[in-house]
Amino acid sequence: MGRSCSLIVAIVVLVGALAGCQASVPGGAQLVHLVATQSEVRLSPATVHAGDVYIQLDEPLDGGSFIFTAENAPMTDNDLERLAHGDLLGTIQTTYGPSCSGPQGADVGHLSGPGVCGDVWKLTLAAGRYAILGPGWLPQRSEPSVAPTANPAGFIAPSTMAVIVVLP
Repeated sequence: MGRSCSLIVAIVVLVGALAGCQASVPGGAQLVHLVATQSEVRLSPATVHAGDVYIQLDEPLDGGSFIFTAENAPMTDNDLERLAHGDLLGTIQTTYGPSCSGPQGADVGHLSGPGVCGDVWKLTLAAGRYAILGPGWLPQRSEPSVAPTANPAGFIAPSTMAVIVVLP
């Protein structure tokens, strides 16, 4: 009886320890740091290579979320300008979050998932440009009969939107 109780206790301890394990970003992986507050969205770096990309939400520290926006083809300056003005037609949006850092920040740098606390999401990206919208992003008003076009010098994102460039 004593031996089987010890075995049960050992199994319970092992299962409890494994349940607390969380995945972290693999060494050498592409890691992009994201700030997505009510007033700004920033990426560092903003250019990566196609493949697995890990997005770590650094701010807000108390948990946050962001919207990842793509199209079926690479986004042009005009596509990004339309998005900045609230035109979501033809886009695919995925919301990530809320993030959580756990007690005393124990889960910072861990992959987030259903029922798993963390502040990192893994995305597999093809070459192109993608938009990240922060919680403060609101569609700007534009005349419905006038399609917004990008500045000839290139698209300039509003402070609540960032663009990630994915190279081949």
